[in-house]
Amino acid sequence: MDISEYGLFHHSETAILGCYVFIRFILERCLNILSMQRKQKIHQPRIWILVELFVLIYCLIGNLPSQARELIYSFAQFSCNTSNPYQLDFLYLVKLLQESHPNVYANFPKEDFDQEKERILEELAMREPVSDFALQLQQFCARIGDAHTRINYYNGIQKTQDVFPIIVTVFQDDFYVMNFDADIEMKYVGAKILAVNGMPMTQVMQHLGNLASCENEICRKEEITHYLQEPSTLQFAGIIRDNEPLTLTVTGLDGTEQIMTISTIAKSAVNEVKWANRSMETHPVTARKNVWFQYKILPESQLCYVQLNEFLDRQTLQFSLQEMGTELFRQQFGIDAIALEQYPDFREFLHQMFRDIQHQHIHTLVIDLRHNPGGNSLLGQQLMYYLQDIPGVLKGYVEGLKLSPLMQSQYPKIFDEEKHLYEAHYGKDTLTLPKYIGDMSTYKDVPSPKERIYRRTQFFQKITEHDSKFAMFSMTPPNPRFSGKVFLLIGPGTYSSASWFATEMSDNHLATLVGQPIGQKPTSFGDNLYFRLPHTKVEGTVSHRMFYRPDATKDDDPTLYPDFEVWPTIDDILNGRDPVFDKVLELIAQDKEP
Repeated sequence: MDISEYGLFHHSETAILGCYVFIRFILERCLNILSMQRKQKIHQPRIWILVELFVLIYCLIGNLPSQARELIYSFAQFSCNTSNPYQLDFLYLVKLLQESHPNVYANFPKEDFDQEKERILEELAMREPVSDFALQLQQFCARIGDAHTRINYYNGIQKTQDVFPIIVTVFQDDFYVMNFDADIEMKYVGAKILAVNGMPMTQVMQHLGNLASCENEICRKEEITHYLQEPSTLQFAGIIRDNEPLTLTVTGLDGTEQIMTISTIAKSAVNEVKWANRSMETHPVTARKNVWFQYKILPESQLCYVQLNEFLDRQTLQFSLQEMGTELFRQQFGIDAIALEQYPDFREFLHQMFRDIQHQHIHTLVIDLRHNPGGNSLLGQQLMYYLQDIPGVLKGYVEGLKLSPLMQSQYPKIFDEEKHLYEAHYGKDTLTLPKYIGDMSTYKDVPSPKERIYRRTQFFQKITEHDSKFAMFSMTPPNPRFSGKVFLLIGPGTYSSASWFATEMSDNHLATLVGQPIGQKPTSFGDNLYFRLPHTKVEGTVSHRMFYRPDATKDDDPTLYPDFEVWPTIDDILNGRDPVFDKVLELIAQDKEP
C-alpha cells in the first residue's frame, strides 16, 4: 500500500497528529525505561491527557480521509497501549504461541483467542503493579488445552511466594487432607474437604480448574491439589483474600464436620516443616522410591515388579546435551555436562533386570507407571524390545511437527535435518517459518490408520541403528526375550512419554492395564520448548509436536482407560494398602486356576 495515495502529506491535520504520535511514542518509551529502573510506575504528565483529547477531536472534525485517520489512530493507539513491560511481554507470548504451537486454535477458537488477547491487553494497561501477571498468562495458556503449554509462575515475578504447608490428594471427585504441619491436630489426617474459606468444593474446582493446562478433567483435579498450597493462586481465583489463612471445612474420619486453619510459611522453609503424618504406613512393594527406576523380584509370586518413576537416564541426558549445546542444556536440566557419568543407563538396568528374571524363572512382569510424568519415549521402546510376543507388524504413534524460530534456536540440528527433508520433498527454499509440516513422512496434517502401521524393524529403528543420530540409544537384540504376562499400572500421574508407552502397549494388546484413567489425552500435543519473556523474565513451555495414538479409532478418547479400573480409598492410603497391585495378584491367581 502506498501511503501517498491517501494524501497523507497534503493535510495540516496529519502534520499535527504525526508530530504528536512521534513525541508521544518517545515520551512513553522514556517513562517506561525510568519505571523499570526505579521499579515503580512513572505516570505521564497530566497535560498529555488534554493534548490527546485535542488532537483526537481535531482529527475527527478534520478533512483527513477516513482510511488515513484510521491508520494513524491505530498506530497511535498501539504506541500507547503496548508501552508497559507487561503488555509487551504478553504480546511476545501471544506471538510465540502462534508461531511455535502445532495448533493453538484447536481448543481455543481464533475469535475467542483474539477477544481474550484484547481483554488482557486492556486490563494490563489499567493495573499496576501487576503482581499476578504470571497467573494471568497461565490462565490464558490454559485455554489452549495442552498440558505441555504452560507458565512456570514460580519463576520471574513470584520468586518469593509463600505457601500453605498442606498436602492434599484426590480420589475421583473427592479431595482429602493427607498431611500438614505438626502443630495442627492429627485428627485432620484423612479428612474430606467440603469447602475452602467458605466456598464449596464444587465451586473451588470451577475457579481453579480454569488455571490448569490440561487435556481432561483427571489432570485438572490433580492440578487443583497443588493450587490449594498456593496463596497467590487462591487469591487470583477469588477464593481467599490477601494475607488470609487457608480455612478448610472438612469431614473427619469420625464423620464430624470440623474447621481446619492453616497459615502461610515461606516457600524456602518447606523442607524444614515437621509433618504431622510422619508414620503413615506404606506398601512394602509399591511404595514410591526416590529414584528414576528400580525393580524387585517376588519369587513366591513368580513376579517382577518394576517402578518407572521417570523416563530419564544417562543416554537421554547425553543426547539432549548433543542436540541443545552445553549452555542451553545446563539452563534446562540444571546439570553440569561433566557429571553425566554418575547417572544410570536404562539399557544397563534392563539388562540386569531381565537377566534376573530369567535366572529366577519369573513369569509375570508388573510395570508401575503411576508416578511417571514422562521423559524420553525411546526408553519405553527399549523396554518393549525385550518382549517376546511383539508381532511382525505394530501400530505406532505418528508425530506432526511445527517448525518455528523457537524450535530452531533450541534444536538447531533437528531443525536443519527436517528443513532439508522438507525442501527435498517440496523444493529448495520452499520452507518459510513458522510452518506446521504435519507427519514428517507424508506431510499430512492427520495421518490415516494405515499410516500408523509399522513393520517391527521400522518400529524399533531408532534403537537398533548404530549409524544414526540416535546411535547412543542403540541395542543389540536381547536373547532370550521375556515371554510372560505383562501388566501396566496406570493412573492420573501417568503423563507424556509414560502415557505414550502405556498407549502403545494397550493399542497393540501387549499388556493388561490396571488402575485409573490417566491425566492426559493419548492423542495430544507435546515435546516442550522452553521460553523466557524478555521484560518480566517469566518462564514457561510450549509444545511443538502433535502426537497421534496408534489406534486411530480412539483419537477422540479423552484419556487412556485401564482394562480393570481400581480406585484406592483414603483408608487404603492411610494404612499402606494398594488395591491396584492387589488386583494384579488376583488376576495372576485366576490365570493359575485350572
